[in-house]
Amino acid sequence: MAKALKIIGIIVLVLILLIGAGIVAIIHFVDPNNLKTEINSAVYKQTGRHLTIQGDLSWSFFPWVGFKVNNIQLSNAEGFTAKPFATAKKVDISVRLMPLLTGSIDVNNIELDSLQVNLSKNAQGISNWSGLATAHTTAAANTPSSTSPEPAKSPLNLDFSIANLTIVNGQISWDDQQKNQQYTISKIYIAGSNIGTQDVFPLTISATIASKQLPKPINFSIDGQYNIPADLTSVALNQLDIKLDSLELQGDFSAKELQTNPSFQGDLHVTPLNLTSFLNDFNIKLPAMQNKQALQNISADIAFNGNSHLISLKPFNLDLDGSKLTGNINIKNLSDPSVNFKFDVDQLNIDDYMAPKAEQNTTADNKAKPSNSNSTTADTPINLPINLLRSLNMQGSVQLSQLVVSNLHLSNVNVSLNAAKGNISLNPINLNLYEGSASATTSLNVAGPTPRYNFTLNATKIQAEPFINDLISKDFITGTANLSANLSTNGTTVNTLINRLDGNSKFNFSNGMLKGVNVEHQLASAKALLKKQSPPSAPTNKTTPFGNITGTININNGVATNNNLLITSPAFTGKGTGTANLNNKKINYQLNITTKKINELKNYRIPLTISGALTSPSINLDTNDILQQIVSQQKQAFVNKAKQDANKQVTNQVHKYIKNKDVSKALGNLFG
Repeated sequence: MAKALKIIGIIVLVLILLIGAGIVAIIHFVDPNNLKTEINSAVYKQTGRHLTIQGDLSWSFFPWVGFKVNNIQLSNAEGFTAKPFATAKKVDISVRLMPLLTGSIDVNNIELDSLQVNLSKNAQGISNWSGLATAHTTAAANTPSSTSPEPAKSPLNLDFSIANLTIVNGQISWDDQQKNQQYTISKIYIAGSNIGTQDVFPLTISATIASKQLPKPINFSIDGQYNIPADLTSVALNQLDIKLDSLELQGDFSAKELQTNPSFQGDLHVTPLNLTSFLNDFNIKLPAMQNKQALQNISADIAFNGNSHLISLKPFNLDLDGSKLTGNINIKNLSDPSVNFKFDVDQLNIDDYMAPKAEQNTTADNKAKPSNSNSTTADTPINLPINLLRSLNMQGSVQLSQLVVSNLHLSNVNVSLNAAKGNISLNPINLNLYEGSASATTSLNVAGPTPRYNFTLNATKIQAEPFINDLISKDFITGTANLSANLSTNGTTVNTLINRLDGNSKFNFSNGMLKGVNVEHQLASAKALLKKQSPPSAPTNKTTPFGNITGTININNGVATNNNLLITSPAFTGKGTGTANLNNKKINYQLNITTKKINELKNYRIPLTISGALTSPSINLDTNDILQQIVSQQKQAFVNKAKQDANKQVTNQVHKYIKNKDVSKALGNLFG
């Protein structure tokens, strides 16, 4: 037995020596350049393309199986340009021979210099790479299929290593004639060492993206440390640094149990970014904003984890132009997502991101211009993403310590969102403003065929002076306002929403005072003018207290009606009644002011008619009515004075005769 084994060993040794000698003979006596024609034929058979080797071709077999070739190109598909599909200035690949016998891949070197790939799609939508495997597929189809059973799948085990990987001066061109899009990824650089499944390895990738659709070339790079085991059950990407133009992302990522129950975790840091400039580089222009520095300083820190069922972003920290947002987002059941979130914001100025005021005023003026036609204003459809809204399953809350919107300063703003089965609501909305508070709810229901809207509001103890001053930059009124409202509508266009608007509102304004005008002085001046008297001297106090204002508004089909406006003031009372039609933007309102004791003015009724367009109503004073009141009062005053004079004469006569004790004569004179 031992002798037999010895003989077998000698035979194996002789065979190895013969194979080695054959390999040496092939390397030394067979010039691979003489095989270029055969190589081209083999490639053409497999791909339908011609492989042209213009430079020298060399190979090696032991201990490395490899080849090196210079100036190689693969022809393009028929029907496309004569430009080659792929070219390379240098290709150098070598693999260790012995590990291949055990199923391992041990690459010593992969070096590609000036690799260029030209991808294109013609106007018919056919790509120039679609036929690469046609010949191979046809040959495989003609090969008789084996009747042997398919072997059982073994656990995945990808054992490989690459001592050196270098790709320099690479380029990929993309030409889509259907969409008229052209992109070029140039200056491709890929470098790594000790790449494989045995240990952590570094890898660097960089390139430049250019296109006619981009205003300038965009630089892109990825650096990091990678750990990928042979069984591919986990992966770790550490010290990642991803740059796309001015956007830079840093972080770590890891995943495990990829073959069974995958899960992942990581963190992401977005370095300060000028979003406006970044988007401009991609030919995306943002609209002008009130704050020219808006969206120019954005950064974020996010930690995340999850699995095949859920994703959690916690914490989620965002810095937006100095506003700090902190919170978390949880997404469950990824096949039918349920989202839950909570955010806290220290301060936010919404106005910074709105259109400049000049543009807003121009838009408002255009809308306010009266039409020369009596036709109904053109309707505007409201295109809601109905399917998306119906699919939402979301709950969350946002709390803002300070909020500015329309120059109104709000504080302690709390908003809760709930969206499920097509019903989206903000309930409650609580906030403080101008020494008062407000609570509101709003909802949108798209579960049915027609979207339905609801809104409620209850605001109390709002100080009017700072509120109006911030809202419209006018300082003309003081007082405390209370307001409640309950509104609803439905429809798919703006006009329909207005036409179907229903609800009611109640308001109360107390301790009110108009600033910059003294109504008492103006009324006195008006009376003096009518009596052709000198006007009173200018007052030092240019204010008019108007006490309290109360009333209710009922809205039916877009028409708001108020029949109980009541103004109570030390100087006058006011009552109002009328309508505001939101459909045709018209108002028809009658306001009657009745003076109390203002100098000599008492019980004067001042009728005011407010009518015309809601955006620019006309206010008319019924002067005839006032003149009639003045004439009537003057007539009555004349009658009263005549009576007083007559009574005075009678009294004097009686006193005279009584004094002379001639009563009968006095009575006779009185009664004739």
